[in-house]
Amino acid sequence: MKKYFSDNEKKISEINILVISEWYNGFRWHVPQFPPELNNGDFDVMNIPFLEWPKDFFSIIYHIKNIIKHIEKYDVLILRGNTISTLSFVILKYLKIVKKFVVVAEFNTSEKNSSIRSNIKYYIYGKIFNKCELILPFTDIHLKYYEDKLKLSSRKMVTIPEAVNYLGINEYPALINCDGDYILSVGRTGRDYMTFCEAIKDRNDKIIVVSNKKNVDGLEFPANVSILFDIPLDDLLDLVSRAKYIVLPLKDSIHPVGLRMLFYAMERGKACIVTNTKTISEYFSENSPLIVVPPGDSESLRNAMDFLDSNFDEIRNLGIQSRKLVEKKFTSRNYIVNTYMAIHERYSN
Repeated sequence: MKKYFSDNEKKISEINILVISEWYNGFRWHVPQFPPELNNGDFDVMNIPFLEWPKDFFSIIYHIKNIIKHIEKYDVLILRGNTISTLSFVILKYLKIVKKFVVVAEFNTSEKNSSIRSNIKYYIYGKIFNKCELILPFTDIHLKYYEDKLKLSSRKMVTIPEAVNYLGINEYPALINCDGDYILSVGRTGRDYMTFCEAIKDRNDKIIVVSNKKNVDGLEFPANVSILFDIPLDDLLDLVSRAKYIVLPLKDSIHPVGLRMLFYAMERGKACIVTNTKTISEYFSENSPLIVVPPGDSESLRNAMDFLDSNFDEIRNLGIQSRKLVEKKFTSRNYIVNTYMAIHERYSN
């Protein structure tokens, strides 16, 4: 992975940057300002709603036209958000309607399979994404996958680890609350609630699951489990802050699922049980403050939860160590500095 640059990087250029970011149900990607010592140019963010094809066809056209009207003064476009907005501007780049330096900072698609439809989709994606100047996968696994399946040049890609907008509170004990009366499991993409459901079937304590209907459809949760659907981000983060600890049951995938929510929990001083997916094993060493369990292993998940239930001091200690780790390695400043340096290196050439 790309090493982090120090806070003492001198001001090196003036690049005008526009981030096109999507939000959904109150959730907005937080894209703070580039540190002023790095760049003297303008830096702006345009948030657009979460859009679905073909239902939101006219809204897609409206927002694309609106953004095109405002991009003239910018040198670089950073696409960060849902597939539809990213694809729209990558296609416009391919057609030479948008003639800016385009950076794809986030893009996930279903894994390639042997079907004709999947092969056609990946062929088209490879063609249009190769027209972009820079792709920023969150993991080395993702980079190698794009290189293999989309035939993207490794010279166009830089792995930059996902990050969170660190709260910046130095008093760890004041932030960490382990007295919650519920356990929280949260997330939609790539979640393994079937394994989680099996792991908690004999428990009687209060458990809250926040997801969408598709992820939990057909599962029979015990009566002590409350299920909430697609709540606003502020409400979700409040639930995270007040939880006893967090459980993130994930499906093993090449996509970096679960990271953002894991970082939200860690920065709030939460002990976390998480599935040891390919992404988790790439991001965290064996001595990290996370409790990791094998994919699809309900017994290991149950044992991990039993361990935390009987070790209150460990819940608090893991929460403190998790927050320190986020502060050291996974802050938005680290992400932004690395993103800027990757852009500068290629834009200047």
